[in-house]
Amino acid sequence: MDLVRLTINMMKSNYIGKSLPHYLGKLIKKLTREELAVMIQCLFDFDPVARLHFLNEILNSHEALFCPVWLSTQMWILQFDDEFYSVSRKIWNKFGLALRTGILELDQEK
Repeated sequence: MDLVRLTINMMKSNYIGKSLPHYLGKLIKKLTREELAVMIQCLFDFDPVARLHFLNEILNSHEALFCPVWLSTQMWILQFDDEFYSVSRKIWNKFGLALRTGILELDQEK
């Protein structure tokens, strides 16, 4: 878990630079679903370049993705961003994500 926290902090500032895609590819293969979920929860905190590399590595992953409601929401939001539209749409389709009505009900409660 320490490696996950370190990676999250580095990705917030794009500290890793050119070696990021290679590093993420190796890291994602070794993460548990829970550790990957922790990283995905911080997705909007990442530097845009790091976020794009991270999304590409998720797309390239052959493992089943842990898909809670909030992940579908994040991918839905990213589909409206010009920079992340393509990769988020591919992730959306590859993992069969869908918005659930519970998301809309939570909005009405607030």
